[in-house]
Amino acid sequence: MPKRVVQVAREATDDGLGDPQNLSASPQSQSASFVIVHIVECLKLDHHKDHVGRSYYMDVPRLFAGDSKAIALRGKNNIALDETGPASFVVYRTYDCAAYQRLCEPLFETLASAEQRSKMPLTVQAHLSVLPSDGPLAAPEHESIEEFQGRMLDAVRALDLTCDWHLSSNHDHASDWSLEAPYNEIFHCRDTLQTCRSTFDPLDLPYIDCLVGYVSARMAADYKEADDLFERGKVSEKHLPKLFRLHDRVVTKIDGEEVAALCYSVQIGISRRIRLGCRLWAFDGLFRTKSEALIVSWPHEADTPVLGSIPITQLFVYPLRYGEEGLRERLIGRGSMLWSCRFRKFVGYNAPRHVLDVQAVRIS
Repeated sequence: MPKRVVQVAREATDDGLGDPQNLSASPQSQSASFVIVHIVECLKLDHHKDHVGRSYYMDVPRLFAGDSKAIALRGKNNIALDETGPASFVVYRTYDCAAYQRLCEPLFETLASAEQRSKMPLTVQAHLSVLPSDGPLAAPEHESIEEFQGRMLDAVRALDLTCDWHLSSNHDHASDWSLEAPYNEIFHCRDTLQTCRSTFDPLDLPYIDCLVGYVSARMAADYKEADDLFERGKVSEKHLPKLFRLHDRVVTKIDGEEVAALCYSVQIGISRRIRLGCRLWAFDGLFRTKSEALIVSWPHEADTPVLGSIPITQLFVYPLRYGEEGLRERLIGRGSMLWSCRFRKFVGYNAPRHVLDVQAVRIS
């Protein structure tokens, strides 16, 4: 994705999705602001061949009254590329042109009969399907926050260090750091941000408030849905990546026995497959810690993902804090017994007295 692409107006406006284009975190932070860039991508297949592969807008894209299927998803306010923007960070929202048209399929009206259209090329048929009124605002397929600038970059460095985001493990340069929706990093560190607020540089706080304020407003419904599920001890496929965080104590079963481990890394792969780097104790004649990758994936039945929500404890690995009552005590007791075996101990043993069995043998 091209970097530093926008030169934007500074007015606070609403983009139709419930959040402003520009946000000041507090009266003292007039320079802490962000802009939202809407990116429409098209694979240029079938009747989309004449579309631009990627275009940028300041407003949420849609199709408008009178548009045909041959018209690309678009906004009204185009953006020129390669211009430096004044914002502290940029939010990129990406939309799929073909997916939007499929969503609008029932809304199109045809200007010719099915028989007439069947005799025409697909490119011509596309012009004969027209929207009688404006289509709905498009929903983004993906969203990310990038291009942290100036003091905002310092604030993100502080967040990365305090909240263990490990952004540096994904990018060599801080200028390339990015956060991906649904911003699990911020979901996990909400409590930390409250308790550690006094440890941040006061000059960074307005920028931290700007970033966290945007994400909290943008993801409010998503985060509440996840919180409500987790409070009931349940999880859905959508919220599975939010369940695990660094330094969690997790529980799994090894050889049928419940085992606790400390999570030191969380990597989310394709299809929400989660790789947890964990440390746990092992014994092979000597006690030692070992690292092991535990894989968490959403359960399937007959090659189909389980729908709805399931109890968290049904997962192959789950955080200890969601375990059943008494689990923590069982693990502590089992661990204490195992740990005590580091040293030799005298074991008293009282053998039962053997009664001499006498058997008469008759020799003939």
